[in-house]
Amino acid sequence: MHGLFKSSIHCPLCDQTAVLGEPFCVLPLPISKRQTLYFLMYYVPYGAQELPVRFELNIDKNTTVKQIKAKVKQFINIDEETTIMGLAGYDLKKLFSNEATAGDIKTASESTTQTTHIMLYEQKGKSNKIPLMIGFENELTGEVKQVSYVRVLSVEEDMNTAELYVEVIGYFWKYLVEIYDEIYKSKMGVGNSKEFVEDLLVKAGEEKVEDLLAPYFELYIINKQGNTLPLNYSEKVQLKDLDVASLNIVWSRNSRVIISQSINKYSEHNEYITNKAPELHITLNHCFKSFISAEVLDEQNSWYCPQCKAHVQGTKSTLIYRAPHVPVSYTHLR
Repeated sequence: MHGLFKSSIHCPLCDQTAVLGEPFCVLPLPISKRQTLYFLMYYVPYGAQELPVRFELNIDKNTTVKQIKAKVKQFINIDEETTIMGLAGYDLKKLFSNEATAGDIKTASESTTQTTHIMLYEQKGKSNKIPLMIGFENELTGEVKQVSYVRVLSVEEDMNTAELYVEVIGYFWKYLVEIYDEIYKSKMGVGNSKEFVEDLLVKAGEEKVEDLLAPYFELYIINKQGNTLPLNYSEKVQLKDLDVASLNIVWSRNSRVIISQSINKYSEHNEYITNKAPELHITLNHCFKSFISAEVLDEQNSWYCPQCKAHVQGTKSTLIYRAPHVPVSYTHLR
């Protein structure tokens, strides 16, 4: 006589649970695996005065962001409360809470490769965070090409556009000094680069600076509707009224050489951060636990909810309600 599965499927839309009976004569048990994940993580200090530091992580999938920060703090003096973990490339894909796990990060990355790149951003206090993308303008097409991983600015709730310019100048202080030293100072033969940038910061606080900054960079707002707009300094509008999703700093042609040489530099940390799960000796009990654990159905296997009258990605869990009368055990590994 056949055995019987008792399956429960929970609908995320109407919160109803359906119970189904499914006969079986073969019980396929998955082989439980130890889940260790590999990441390349960059610790990004706030501002460009210090180089980012790259770590290699080989950690168990259940390691939390909080535990990763604690590991990093053994080598670098970081503030665990204000640093934030992000999945980032040329744009910021997602930020993670301290409770998120390495498995959550890997899933969010949708990466089919072995290595996932993540960022640990230093921040100033617990202020709002705005992604800052970094690009050059194509001289022929006028399109902006992103050339480095996204940074994250700390901004206050009531910050206006003029104050944002000051924040960006302070963030990229090091590059502005290098650009002035290599290009403008050599051409003009006057001035001290640090004094120049300090003067720029003062002027940014009291008068229009678009013309002063034009030889270096231009700032653009990308709003939550996806529109790109020049950042208007002179109006001094509060950022919260502009519906800002992210910023784009576009460096000038004269700045391109310095930025290209410096923007993606990092130092390699010689410590290999590990937090592996203990060696797992797989037993039949492990395989049974893996079999009965709940799973979220994918789109190809979505379930039709009679209450909602729609196909949904429900959560399914299965129990063995009745075993076959004459159980036969055999193992087939491939």
